[in-house]
Amino acid sequence: MTATLVYLQPRSVSLFTDGMMVGPNGAMIAAKQKVQIAAHQSAAFVGRGPDMFGALLAVAVAQVQGGFDDLLSAFPEQVVGAHRTMMAALQAGHSVSADPAVIDGVLVGVDGSGRARGICVSSYEDDGHPPWTAKALTPALPPSAAQLRFTPDDIQPALAFASPWPASMDFDLAVSGVKPWEPCLDVREHGRRIMRAQRSSGTVGGFCQMTTVTAGVVVTEIVERWQ
Repeated sequence: MTATLVYLQPRSVSLFTDGMMVGPNGAMIAAKQKVQIAAHQSAAFVGRGPDMFGALLAVAVAQVQGGFDDLLSAFPEQVVGAHRTMMAALQAGHSVSADPAVIDGVLVGVDGSGRARGICVSSYEDDGHPPWTAKALTPALPPSAAQLRFTPDDIQPALAFASPWPASMDFDLAVSGVKPWEPCLDVREHGRRIMRAQRSSGTVGGFCQMTTVTAGVVVTEIVERWQ
């Protein structure tokens, strides 16, 4: 499953993804960009699960017209539709290398008010959140109302979503001095170090890609490449 990190600030959001394609035996078979960019809607998203699901989700989301607010409303339905289409293809004889029942769709962007947002739609219950519904992504230490009103540009980016989270992650990050859930000064370096630790899951690799969305602008770069 695609490694995914989401960092939120009041007016911008960064989405980190890896580039490892895994075969049926669990070995890397190719490297591929997984993030999908909708710059005209101030948005980026990723389908987490079998590669087929990510491709079908891209097709489904492309049918949504309007801005990021329209995508927010439609995204759960598009995730469900992409999953149903994948399951129908499997029943028709197609195969995938990952568990088709376990999928996520993660959408980030900037809404019409200029506020950065992130949601996740999963096929499973997540900490009491019902499956197939939009779960708002928020930092563990959200900024105060006063900060949001008076000094939003001074609020540092903070991790709001991270998956996978292998058993060794907490130890690896503690050893390297990374505090994963606190606001950070350098989101690029913080995300790079988090994703390096995610590689211990064995399903993360290829490269680390960072995509940042602000109002009207989407910028993406390969932060680090791995063998």
